[in-house]
Amino acid sequence: MRRMYIALFASLLAAAALATGASADLTPVAPPPAPAMQTAGQLATSQQSADATAASTQVAPKNTNVSVRVLSPGADGPVSQANTSTAIGAAGNANLTGQQIAQDGSANQQAGQAAGSEQDASAAAESDQIKPQNTNVDVRVLSPGSNGSVSQANTSTAAAIAGNLNATGQTIDQSGAGPGGQQTAGQEAGSKQDASAAAGSLQVEPSNTNVGVRVLSPGDDGDVSQRNDSTAAAIAANLNATKQDIGQDPHGSPSQTAGQAAGNWQGADATALSGQVHPSNTNADVHVLSSGSGGSVSQANTSTAVGAALNANLTKQSIDQSSGDAYPGLRGHKDDGIAIQAAGQLAINKQDAAACATSLQIAPENTNLSSGDSVEQDNTSTAAGIAANLNGLGQTIGQGPAEKDGYGKADDPVGKTAKSPAKPAGGVSQSNTSTALALSGNLNFTHQSISQQQDGHPSGVDVQAAGQAAGNEQHATSTAASFQLAPANHNGSIGVVMPLCPRPAPPVCAPVCRSEVVPVT
Repeated sequence: MRRMYIALFASLLAAAALATGASADLTPVAPPPAPAMQTAGQLATSQQSADATAASTQVAPKNTNVSVRVLSPGADGPVSQANTSTAIGAAGNANLTGQQIAQDGSANQQAGQAAGSEQDASAAAESDQIKPQNTNVDVRVLSPGSNGSVSQANTSTAAAIAGNLNATGQTIDQSGAGPGGQQTAGQEAGSKQDASAAAGSLQVEPSNTNVGVRVLSPGDDGDVSQRNDSTAAAIAANLNATKQDIGQDPHGSPSQTAGQAAGNWQGADATALSGQVHPSNTNADVHVLSSGSGGSVSQANTSTAVGAALNANLTKQSIDQSSGDAYPGLRGHKDDGIAIQAAGQLAINKQDAAACATSLQIAPENTNLSSGDSVEQDNTSTAAGIAANLNGLGQTIGQGPAEKDGYGKADDPVGKTAKSPAKPAGGVSQSNTSTALALSGNLNFTHQSISQQQDGHPSGVDVQAAGQAAGNEQHATSTAASFQLAPANHNGSIGVVMPLCPRPAPPVCAPVCRSEVVPVT
């Protein structure tokens, strides 16, 4: 056994001596250091959902005001009566994810980012008024004096708003890889948004009544304003402002690879419904042997429905690859070096917007029986549906040692708002209007820019490869309907001819003989 160990030891010494003699004439080379490596990865996932529901109902609300004066001169104050039903539902989601990676001073640099966001917002609002009523009665007997203004309103409003916002920002900055190093960067952002809003407003037989009676009671009547309003507004909006930015500065790295991918899907639905069933405004002013003037009368029945669905995509992608002055320092680059810059961008956008608005008026009626200064009567049914898609994608790739190019953004034109025509002063104005407006629009201003510049080298291989792909699909649908059934406006005055008093006037007739004869219509 001892002899065997000695023989094995001798064999090892002989092998070592042989190896030493074989390499005695060669220059010793230090073993290469292990390559440094930087690896970074980020992942952000967000899922949001918001639901809002609001309902307001009024059944037979009633306001009544009665003022009676007998041998009681004096002035009456203003009268304001209102029945209001309001429902508002709002649902909103916001995602402001920010990702940033910075790598400096490593031979191999690898970075990856991925952000996924899914948002869903739904809002519903409903407001109903059933038989709201406002009544004002003012009676004067041998009671001179002025009456205050009268304001009567029945209002039903429903508003639903649903909105989603995604402003994901991704940034990768790689510098200082050194000779023989590699820089690899990848970004991916996916966003899915869905917004839905529905609003409904209904008025059934809203009524406003104002009656003024004067008997041997001179004086002036105040203004009368009567309104029945039903309004429904639904707005659904989606906004995606994803921004991707990759900057690679090698300082000796022959290989640069960058890729970006952004996908966005947006869907917005908005529905608004406004209905009025037999809204009525009545104003009666009776003067019997009572001098004085009536105030202005304004009567309106308005049904409005507005539905708006909007999608906006402002994805921006930017890749900047520069070689700088690092190539002369690369060993063997002038003979057989290889420098590669590869960049790719992909952006896909799909947008869908639908808006539906309906306004309905059944037998609206305005009645005025007074000798007012000015009379304005209006029955209006309006429905507006708006669906719009906006895609403002911008892609930019810059490769090479020269300065990178940029592109500017034109200023948006400034729109001028037209002034509404002035309302006529005095006289009688009657109007029955039914309006339906539907707007559907798609806007896409994709911008792609590639700039490649190389100084060139005597030999070796320099490769610059860049690719951009942008896909956009937009759908917009808008529907608006407005209906008026048997609208009616009536205007007249009731009066009694005042006698011309003899001179000197009797005491009973003296208070009422100061003005002109009240017209009879």
